[in-house]
Amino acid sequence: MLWGPRQRHTRIVPLNMDRRRSALALFAVAAAIAVATAMGQGACGGGEGGGGAAFDAGAAAHPDRQADHPAPATDVAGETNEDVGIPEGAPPGWVPLAPVAPTCRIVLSPDPTHANPAPTWTSCGEGCTQFEVPNPDTWTGIKHAFAASHDGARYIAFDNYSGATDQVESKIVRLPDNTVVFDGILFGQKNGCTFVVDAMSPEEVLLEGFYQSGSNGLAIHRSRFTMKPGESMPHLVFDGDDMTVDELRTVSTNLWAVAIAGGRAMQWHDLSFATEANPGWSTPDGRVITGMQAMGSTIFFNTVTIGRFYGTSLWNPTDGAKPLVEYPSIDQGGACCVHTDGTDMIWFEGSGWKKELGDPFTEVWAMTSPFVTAPAALRPRKLHRAYQNYLTGGAGVVGGGFALTVEGRRGTDPIIFRLVLSRLADGAFLEVPPPPAGYVWGIPLYVDTEEFAVWVLSAAGPDHFTRPMSIRRQSIAALGPFQQADASRFELAR
Repeated sequence: MLWGPRQRHTRIVPLNMDRRRSALALFAVAAAIAVATAMGQGACGGGEGGGGAAFDAGAAAHPDRQADHPAPATDVAGETNEDVGIPEGAPPGWVPLAPVAPTCRIVLSPDPTHANPAPTWTSCGEGCTQFEVPNPDTWTGIKHAFAASHDGARYIAFDNYSGATDQVESKIVRLPDNTVVFDGILFGQKNGCTFVVDAMSPEEVLLEGFYQSGSNGLAIHRSRFTMKPGESMPHLVFDGDDMTVDELRTVSTNLWAVAIAGGRAMQWHDLSFATEANPGWSTPDGRVITGMQAMGSTIFFNTVTIGRFYGTSLWNPTDGAKPLVEYPSIDQGGACCVHTDGTDMIWFEGSGWKKELGDPFTEVWAMTSPFVTAPAALRPRKLHRAYQNYLTGGAGVVGGGFALTVEGRRGTDPIIFRLVLSRLADGAFLEVPPPPAGYVWGIPLYVDTEEFAVWVLSAAGPDHFTRPMSIRRQSIAALGPFQQADASRFELAR
């Protein structure tokens, strides 16, 4: 889950790319929901969590990755444990991940029995449990988090930067049995190495390892891996050098994709092995991608030109990009923030644009439709007026007939964020009680018929680093009755 401010791909890569990336993620994650440069799987798919199976939008199934690219300890790039080496301090029985770089020591638990302990969940109120991670400085704590809910199992992916020890551990925990199904540790963060879970959908996980390559420091050697959420060993699907910095990432059963060049372009590939990505969308007029989510062979994404345009589009490898919800001019309206679970879709639509800092709109509605892969099939229906009054950010997830969104309202200083749970069948909604003083809602991770999860962050301020960050799970039944909105929610938007 990556939501730092966009970086142009032509810029020189810093000597410690991972530290820059994690710092941007930490500081931007709360603000990203509010600012026009909001990034991340939280903005349009965020973690791409939600209930239900991923929807196949029509592409053929990808080749058998297990046969072509076996588990990394045995045959990725033909290296053996002796070639790669096990770093001192690695847990017993763990195996190396190759290839990334000679100086990037990455080891994986081969199965759940060898993994480090699962998080300890404690009560945070009625129907609420959480686990906390200390956040004593910029380089410590959770920097990325994703989740998905599917077929009764829930998966939460998160990393934990240890700060001074030069280690980053990434885990995927299966719930409700609280089993660590994936566990990996990077030794070599200070060598400019990165290993991170990049994106997660209910049926696929995208991981990435990269480091600076080349004498000029401009190139990045990038290795991408995929696996099912319940698997322990990923499969190599991409290995090559480029000069891009990825701002957004997404994955589905059919493909992976990244936004590059400050959100002005998108690259993709199916889940077969590749050394070069395919060109996808590129900006026709300067608008930039601020969020995207893949579902099957379709990618849904939001594009923005501040003060001029807010719209949503969909793209697939056969037909390219088409507008999903957009208006001829910002004076007539705008749209953003598409999220889907392959059964339902939600987004925001605004009208009454104000020529003020931050592009607020007089009225913003939460919208829904059954899932579509063609704009003509969209059946928009109003849910309720949104708390949010602008058309960037809008972090959210869909699942189990619900939508969970973090919404901000410009005009307050600081911006106040609310966590809103909406029932898609009738538009009834409730505001989740706010976190304790000193904390803010971060990114919704998943929602299903019974519960949801959300990343909770320490609020900015002089004592920011004294408070641990946490991931919370909340029972929906424990929240009480939903608020019914007026009948106008059932009118078609257009």
